[in-house]
Parts: sequence; C-alpha cells; structure tokens
Amino acid sequence: MKNWILFFLLFSSALVSCKNKNGVEETENGQEEEKDKKISSRDYSITKLIAYNDLFIDSNTVASFLDTAQISNKIKRRITSFYNARNYQF
Repeated sequence: MKNWILFFLLFSSALVSCKNKNGVEETENGQEEEKDKKISSRDYSITKLIAYNDLFIDSNTVASFLDTAQISNKIKRRITSFYNARNYQF
C-alpha cells in the first residue's frame, strides 16, 4: 500500500511540474505566449585575423532584411542572436 501512495505522489508531482512548457507562459485568456529570450551579445573578439573564414555580412544588411521580411519576432530574435554571437561572420 505504501508503494502505491509513493507512486501516486511521484506521478502527480511529475504531472504538475510539466504543466508549464519551457519558455511559454499562459495568458489570462488561456492562450500561450512565448517569453522573450535573451539575445546573445555581439562578440567583437572575432575579427578577420582570427576568424575561420574571411566572409562577413554587414549588420545593417541583416537588420534591413529583418525589417522587410514577414517573419515572426521569435525568428527575428534568433537570427539576430545567431549573427551577434559570430560577429556577423558567415
């Protein structure tokens, strides 16, 4: 009997802890909304001298593309974070 009670408590605590998905919050209306994740800071230590290739993209080009592209804010943040971490290196 003690094993069943322990099993039930562990199972119910696992269900309760899995209710909120990682990075997602539930609003008052019951709709799920993604939390803003941190954007990686720009890594200025990567230069043409120490980079594994010499191909870099202009940050203004990426910014203007993200302004004109019809993509979600989540994808825009991820692209910005991707290029910031690499100092806009291809």
